[in-house]
Amino acid sequence: MPFADLPPALYAAPFQLAAASKGIDLNDEEGTQQKKSSRTGHAAFTAAELKKELAALPADQRKEYDAVRKLLASEKPAQEQLEALAAKHRLSYKDINGHSVLDNLALIASKPTNHGIDKAGLARDLIQDICRPSTIDQAAHATCTATSIQSAIARNNPGEYARFVAEIGTKGTSKSRDGKWKLIADLYLPYKDRSNSSNLLQPAIMELEAQNNGGHYDNKTDKTKPAKGPAYAGAGDQDVAVVATALLGKTYKVFWVKSDNHKEAVKLLLTATPKEPLIVGVWTKGGGGHEMQVVGYEAAQKQVVFRNPWGITQRVAVDTFLKSTDGVVYKAD
Repeated sequence: MPFADLPPALYAAPFQLAAASKGIDLNDEEGTQQKKSSRTGHAAFTAAELKKELAALPADQRKEYDAVRKLLASEKPAQEQLEALAAKHRLSYKDINGHSVLDNLALIASKPTNHGIDKAGLARDLIQDICRPSTIDQAAHATCTATSIQSAIARNNPGEYARFVAEIGTKGTSKSRDGKWKLIADLYLPYKDRSNSSNLLQPAIMELEAQNNGGHYDNKTDKTKPAKGPAYAGAGDQDVAVVATALLGKTYKVFWVKSDNHKEAVKLLLTATPKEPLIVGVWTKGGGGHEMQVVGYEAAQKQVVFRNPWGITQRVAVDTFLKSTDGVVYKAD
């Protein structure tokens, strides 16, 4: 069922379960623990590593790299992140069409963008999303379901993520991996509290979730209008599973958490990793719904580690977490 409306005050600040602490973030590049990531952070690399990787690039790809770096002339932190991605082989990740992250960044550099989006800003945001996917932020919007999927794609399928952002940003549309769904730029609005890439992707993903339920998403009101009944904020876990399957290229299903199956739910939580996150719907103390990614389980502390779509990573006692949990979207294949 669709999540209930959340009061605007709950959108304005990071969601907190009763026993949650600020905790520490997961290092998006190395999988170790560190303090909360910044949007401009990146994996450490040496000048020698970068030189070696750039020297190995074919001439056409080196030309693409230079064009992207030139586009980022006024975005010095993003230039350094681009170098980190090159040094750590992440620019070579391919999309479903065989194009690399670098190819898709070059597409942004070479083509006009939709809706007057700043080209350098879009390239910067794409680079930041791939360097620091846990910092992707829904901000003051009821797009937690879309943000959780967006972050999972950026972390686990950077090539596909780059394709989605570049194609929506320049061509206006981008197809899902199976070709059955279409992400569109038509719903884009230049909200100041979200990045360019999030302003493109989050409403596009929300629209797919709404279509799965026979409705449409309105980015101005931030609500979904179903085929029948009143408009609502957010999306249901079954819609999330269908869209995650389409965009992540794996089969996702919903495990409904009930009071008598907590042992089975804990077993499922044990499987969560940054590479195989669970997308979990919870109910807040205020009575509204929220969606997040569970990316780990700490057995000694009996805590789950989750990426909150307000761009932070948090921990909470598993018993507290399960009392608030509605559905768990998990990879079934």
